[in-house]
Amino acid sequence: MKDFIMTVKRIYEEHYTAMLRRVIQEKIPSACFDFESPHGFAEFLRDKGVNIAAVIVKSVSGNEMFAQDVIALHEVSRSTEKFGCVFVRGKMEAAFMRIPELKKIPTIVMSLDECRTEEIYDMYMKNLDELLEVYRMLPDENSRKTFLGFIRAKASRNLNAAFFAETPLYICEGFMPDEGAVVIDGGACDGSTSAKFSGMGYRVFAFELDKENFRLAKKCSEEKNFCVENLGLGAFRHTAKYTHDPCKVFVTKEKESGTSSADIVDLDYYVREKHLQRVDFIKLDVEGAEVDVIKGAAAVIARFKPILAVSIYHKIEHIWTIPKLIKSIRSDYEFCLRHFITSAEDAPILFTEELLKDLYSVTGSAGFISFGECVLFAR
Repeated sequence: MKDFIMTVKRIYEEHYTAMLRRVIQEKIPSACFDFESPHGFAEFLRDKGVNIAAVIVKSVSGNEMFAQDVIALHEVSRSTEKFGCVFVRGKMEAAFMRIPELKKIPTIVMSLDECRTEEIYDMYMKNLDELLEVYRMLPDENSRKTFLGFIRAKASRNLNAAFFAETPLYICEGFMPDEGAVVIDGGACDGSTSAKFSGMGYRVFAFELDKENFRLAKKCSEEKNFCVENLGLGAFRHTAKYTHDPCKVFVTKEKESGTSSADIVDLDYYVREKHLQRVDFIKLDVEGAEVDVIKGAAAVIARFKPILAVSIYHKIEHIWTIPKLIKSIRSDYEFCLRHFITSAEDAPILFTEELLKDLYSVTGSAGFISFGECVLFAR
């Protein structure tokens, strides 16, 4: 309880706009890093009033001179005394900032939508009772640290506030089924996760609504021996519209104005039609539709009590609405929460050879920190 209260206090003091205001008002020396154009980003921050003391770049070429202090990534460890805050533009930059020397320095992902960041803060403050209720549902220390770190990181956009798991995405000790289990993969995308599950000896039924993503998953399924359906999962059977974004292969969402369409099926119907005699594990990462999918799988969950691995980071309220929804179906579920860094193993399509080489050379790993993927496990 004490940790929860302290985290709420920190959220109040550190939420994004408050942090940015303090950095500007107190003229806190700051550094910035943008994978594409660090100097343009520096000017953008200066225009906001940020005291940019250093520009971090991937490398420094020759004797090229700049008006401001320039620090190459490999030299950051000798320069941290120059700044008390690091600003990065997005996911790519955040990945490169996984440098041990920066662990205690706030690493802020710059928001292009400050109203959204205030909405997150306001939602947390208005729903403290709900957050506390979920916090009390988490029995282990790592889950509680994950929970508190996640809400702090989301409200402040400070990546170093998060508490990340040391296991691959969707893998959690004590929350995995035995070999031969029947696994549902909701939101298969390119099939990487389904392939991983199949390799663990599971019988996998995967679902992907986006036709372009489905082609990738289908090819993967033929190589890795799992079943994939060009269907979305939801609360009931219907047809939904969506728009494929080739730049965001992992984030296809239903949209009323979409240019493509896909059939949506509820899991209860699918299990009946396929005459599945068991469902042992359900993984859901369906870009914000998780609540609908759980509602459409209520009979399956009530009957089989499968282990669940459900993404709860797509919508602000999911961190409390999803645990409560699961408990309403079966009150005997127990929970575990883990926050994962997306790696080349989890999403190989995102990681080019050049990017992998750069990440390994700088950070010693190939993980995208960003805000990661927060997953609720239930058994």
